Amino acid sequence: LRYLQRLLLDRQLLPLGDVTLWTPTDAEASTVAGPLVLDGKTLDNLEVFANTSDHSDKGTLFSILDHCHTPFGKRNLRRWLCAPLGQLAEITERQDAV
Repeated sequence: LRYLQRLLLDRQLLPLGDVTLWTPTDAEASTVAGPLVLDGKTLDNLEVFANTSDHSDKGTLFSILDHCHTPFGKRNLRRWLCAPLGQLAEITERQDAV
């Protein structure tokens, strides 16, 4: 409710009566092992795959980290960047594997 008030949307949305509590898909990431969920806007703001100046991949995190030699490796790296690990044990295990 405070979020809607801060965005000045409370007067428009509350009378509709269809407001429910939203639970993010990664709400239990701190207690359950699994990847974090990054939405498209977060990936854009962090310039993971495209920069904000000309929307190319120049200077992005993906372009810096991508030293893959196979299409499978590129797809796997892309998947890892879209859904980073949230548990320290899993992060350490992945580092040891690489």
